[in-house]
Amino acid sequence: MKLTDEQVTTLLHLVKTEMNGFCGDLGYEELSKIKKILEQQLDKSTTDDASS
Repeated sequence: MKLTDEQVTTLLHLVKTEMNGFCGDLGYEELSKIKKILEQQLDKSTTDDASS
């Protein structure tokens, strides 16, 4: 699936907001994984755009 930078940024914001409501349970761990993937995708996209 290909997401735009704006979509990734929006999802990242939603994940971070949701993470603020968790207190160290399994859901927080899963959201942390998703957050990391989204940040990596956004970083890669930004890097790719800069080199174009």
